[in-house]
Amino acid sequence: MLTGQKELALVTGATGFIGTAVTLELIASGYRVLAVARSFAKVNAFLSRHPSVAGLLSWAIVPDMTVAQAFDTVISGVDYVVHVASPVNRSWKPFDIRAIDMAAQGTLNVLEAAAGETSVKRVVMTSTFGTLVNHSLNPRAGYTYTDKDWNPLGPQDVSSGGDPAYVVSKKLAEQAAWNFMESRRPQFTLTTFCPPLAFGPPIQPVDSMSHLNTSADEVWKLMNGSCHTVPPNVVPVWIDVRDVARMHVAALSNPLAANQRYITVAGVFTNSQIAHILRQAYPDLAAQGRIPPSDNDFPPEQYDADSSKALRDFDAHWVGFDQSVKDTAEELLKLEEQLHGVIGEK
Repeated sequence: MLTGQKELALVTGATGFIGTAVTLELIASGYRVLAVARSFAKVNAFLSRHPSVAGLLSWAIVPDMTVAQAFDTVISGVDYVVHVASPVNRSWKPFDIRAIDMAAQGTLNVLEAAAGETSVKRVVMTSTFGTLVNHSLNPRAGYTYTDKDWNPLGPQDVSSGGDPAYVVSKKLAEQAAWNFMESRRPQFTLTTFCPPLAFGPPIQPVDSMSHLNTSADEVWKLMNGSCHTVPPNVVPVWIDVRDVARMHVAALSNPLAANQRYITVAGVFTNSQIAHILRQAYPDLAAQGRIPPSDNDFPPEQYDADSSKALRDFDAHWVGFDQSVKDTAEELLKLEEQLHGVIGEK
């Protein structure tokens, strides 16, 4: 464990896309950091990517967050918990319906450990905007989602992996967290964030251009020559990962964030807009045929999302979409050079 009097924050999923951004933001904000990873290989990959912070954080290995008492031995002396990790993702294969509650079990293990450590003051949890959206009603023009909304899907609605399994597992995890707070009344408070697709530089460990996070992969497909036409969006709403990280860290010490659920949607977008930004920023790549033609179309009329509470409570200002896309692309080109990524690799 690191020495010193600064407050100690434990972060799960520290080597993932959002987790890496949160971990580095915690360090920059002056916290001592206990980063949780699934293996020493992931720790080494993180430190290889970010050697300058090696002496500024310590590590705990939790191979399986769904195992009972998984966090009990690592939480001693922790002041804050930032729970980013989820055992379920959109590329979940092979899919197993029996595992749909894995994210909820991992979350409850984190909360049980926190409740047993009197020093813990607040838990901040990464949920997802998908926990709110009723996709069966899309595009739902004229409707504004608020933090009171929940999507209606349950395990009975999931027959395969992909987005339905992901959003159901995340919904069950967040609801389990709020139910825990209601039934157990622990000494800490809870804050949850519901971000949509998060763009921004992929600064997590990446071993192949075929192993990118979802948003980076969306941008990469539009600039590596694999798309001759612009594909449809995965989701129509976005935020920058740096804004996600800043809010997670700010929530640790913000009294307004106690027991609050936040929507963090910066705006709407189309993949056509991404392609247009890329063609303007990288005309040479466009000339090589790596970026598909774009009509720069605007999103169709659809639902809105009320992020006013997050903007107010954190005095926030979102990173602009153009900047977010350009910064994502710039980091992807650096990764391509470092990893010798093959043009057209998916």
